[in-house]
Amino acid sequence: LEADLVDEIASTSMACFDDFEAMSAISMLYFTAAIYLEESIRAGKPTGHLGFLLAADPRYREIVRTACTLARSPDKRHNLTATVRDLIAPCNTTGLCDPNRKNMYPYHTTQK
Repeated sequence: LEADLVDEIASTSMACFDDFEAMSAISMLYFTAAIYLEESIRAGKPTGHLGFLLAADPRYREIVRTACTLARSPDKRHNLTATVRDLIAPCNTTGLCDPNRKNMYPYHTTQK
């Protein structure tokens, strides 16, 4: 399950290698899941049931499937970043795919 999800994201990114915008949009699927889980762990929330990169969450798997299907069809890639932004909205805690950020996202850590 987890390997399949990672493979879908990675292989779609490679399939979009000639289209930076599409490749960036698909990479946000990885970053959304990684950040969401890291923030949940830091907040002390249970995450084991979600699996690696949210692979056990059927809603997130559907998000990945939808975005990757669109990205693999060059004629359907228009507005892919906006589509991915809308799809990841429920777990996008850091404003990924915000066009004003131009793919530059600050990272903050809290030392304990």
